[in-house]
Amino acid sequence: MRESIRGSRLTSCALAPLGLLLVCAPSSASAQEWRYSVSFRPASGTSLRIERPEGATAEVGGRKETLPAAFELEQASTFLWVKVTAKDGAEWSRKIEVRRFHQTDLQLDYTPPARREPVTPAPVRTFVGSLRNTTHRCAAPTSVKLEIFFEGRRVGGDVVLAPRKMLPSVRFPAGAYLINIYVARGGQWAFASRGNLAVQRDGWDFYYGCN
Repeated sequence: MRESIRGSRLTSCALAPLGLLLVCAPSSASAQEWRYSVSFRPASGTSLRIERPEGATAEVGGRKETLPAAFELEQASTFLWVKVTAKDGAEWSRKIEVRRFHQTDLQLDYTPPARREPVTPAPVRTFVGSLRNTTHRCAAPTSVKLEIFFEGRRVGGDVVLAPRKMLPSVRFPAGAYLINIYVARGGQWAFASRGNLAVQRDGWDFYYGCN
């Protein structure tokens, strides 16, 4: 008489979205799957035989073998932890029943994760504009530092402009930007103001000072 027990376990791993400045790539997912079956047949001793996946490593009671392998056991009915590690490092573990004076056959089928091609974000249209320091037209010209944020995330590094200076050909995607403005004071940067920039078309212009 041959008795079988079947089961499966499916583990999926989702890749989190990848942020690229102001662009987020779509998420992708891959999955690995293990399927197993257990059967018993009378024998003169008690043993556990594991056939697949070929080349994987099985660990039973602290003993490790490369599959296919047979593990001779004590003459007792019990449950044993079995751990199998595939060639790619994926792991499966479960308590398996073994029966006294039976050979327990454990058959494992492993499907590795499907290979996914890297996702390339679609190009995002940007608009050209400029950042200017016009404090030379005020009573007290000073250098300024700009911190630019989009949707709560910092965009690039600090932009430092001396009086009369302009940073041309700046490209931003369309949207609403928040800009923290600092002025040079006593050799340090002191917060001066916070401005808003709406980018909708080419030719946008942001300045701090007098115009």
